[in-house]
Amino acid sequence: MKINEVEKRTGLSKKAIRLYESKGLIRVERIANGYRVYSEDDVERLNRIKLLRLAGVSLSDIRLVFDGLVTVDEILEKRKSEIEEESGKSSTQYRLCEMIRSESGNSLSGLNTEFVESEDLSDEHSDALALGIDIGTTNISATVIDLKKKRQIDVYSVANAFRIEGTPHGFAMQDAERIVKRAEELVLYLTGLYPNIVCIGITGQMHGIVLTDASGAILSPLYTWQDKRGDALCENGETYCEAIGRITGETVSTGYGFATLFYNLKNGLIPEKTASFCSIMDCIAMRLTGKTVPLVHASIAASFGLFDLQANRFLEEKLRLLGISPALLPPVTDRTCVYGMWRGIPVAVAIGDNQASFLGSVKYPTESLLINIGTGSQISLTGDARATGADVEIRPLIDGHRLVCGSALCGGSAYAILERFFEEYAKLVDPQSGAQYETMNALAEHAYEQKLAPLNVDTAFYGTRGDPSRRGSVSRIDASNFSPAALTLGVIHGICRELYALYRATGIEGKTRIVASGGAIRKNAVLRKVLADTFGMPLCIGTGKEEASIGAALFAALACKALRSADDFSDFIT
Repeated sequence: MKINEVEKRTGLSKKAIRLYESKGLIRVERIANGYRVYSEDDVERLNRIKLLRLAGVSLSDIRLVFDGLVTVDEILEKRKSEIEEESGKSSTQYRLCEMIRSESGNSLSGLNTEFVESEDLSDEHSDALALGIDIGTTNISATVIDLKKKRQIDVYSVANAFRIEGTPHGFAMQDAERIVKRAEELVLYLTGLYPNIVCIGITGQMHGIVLTDASGAILSPLYTWQDKRGDALCENGETYCEAIGRITGETVSTGYGFATLFYNLKNGLIPEKTASFCSIMDCIAMRLTGKTVPLVHASIAASFGLFDLQANRFLEEKLRLLGISPALLPPVTDRTCVYGMWRGIPVAVAIGDNQASFLGSVKYPTESLLINIGTGSQISLTGDARATGADVEIRPLIDGHRLVCGSALCGGSAYAILERFFEEYAKLVDPQSGAQYETMNALAEHAYEQKLAPLNVDTAFYGTRGDPSRRGSVSRIDASNFSPAALTLGVIHGICRELYALYRATGIEGKTRIVASGGAIRKNAVLRKVLADTFGMPLCIGTGKEEASIGAALFAALACKALRSADDFSDFIT
């Protein structure tokens, strides 16, 4: 059949149908005169694409499903998690995801099926592409950028559903081997899809560690940055992190590599064949390149703690005091360099996701302040910091530059905690009620526009890195302001005040703009407004998706000299 008939049977426009063909989602036969001829299978697949697009599934995720890299269930579970954060389980898209999973998705009665595909039809790219991989806590993301046309081509994401359940309270571990295999599959798939990839960069969650043997094989789970074993009590009643401070005179927060390693050492949890340790990103780099010894970039090495920024090395003397042998320490580099080759493609040494996000989202580094609000929240900026400590750190960036970073443990999760409070009440009134984010956002918008005085909310609900025992509070309550709207706006102000206090603690001045990233910022207009008000700076959100994977791709391009200098990074950022 011809395209006009396909339009009628699918309700899709010619533009959308041709887009899906250009993306490789359908493969249409052409007859001698050049006309496209569509089959019944094409129509069935187009209807399936439309259904998934109605549920908000991206074209790149659909392609992963059609090419067999992930299952429909995996993609729908990932999409449901995104929707829960955006608008809650009561949304039409959430219900549609459940209908598709139950194989009743072909029935769209009662749903708004109006759909217009708005993505760009252009799919041409140059002969110089860079691939960036980001190993996040919940997703593994990849981006492909065109180094000549200076644009992002596409973003792919698969679930990192490899958390190890049933662990002791406070422990947070993931299956490192499965993560590495999933990343390998993604690299294999994308290099096949884009044969012009000239370099591969890797970034991901900092602080966490994996133990390896002399052959580079994985011996342990990934102990993630969320692992709290450093807060467990030793026999003398102090925490393991407090013991590190007493013994070495240095602060190491729970979740940092050496806090985890110290606990494991004292509790007999180090496998006998352990030869070294590294981040999960370094494990992936080793697997891709066939290396047996990790090479850890300073941006990652410093995130383990007990690291000398000036000398670019671990504090071996102090590690010995903890019983940690220098023989376990991986080699470290601060260079922007190629680590090895994967099928003839250079693979750069991995870098930390904080640094990669900065490189991939900040166009004017000397003028800008990067704020990310996800589960936690973070500020990142360049300059000479006045004060550092557990909450404000100086971290290696690239080419000898430093990044000053302030971290709050309870950023977007403070808003999620409030949502659970409202949802619990709503379910008592109506058991069918769902997530309350939409209602909360409306309350906050009303309170902000009406200039209602917010409650004074300290959002340190999980404490701080410097004071894990600290807890949040709500104050300045009177008869006129004790309302859901004032409380919601108060939590938003609390999130912003905590970040502003971190910014002031750095002592760095002269920043004139905020670059914002993270799901909480994208979804909450009032949060963006209050951030701009609190800092007294205009705020912008970059148009790139998955900034950390963009930064990893750019770093790899610089490492293999496909880009001349880091100054070229700004050309890729809008």
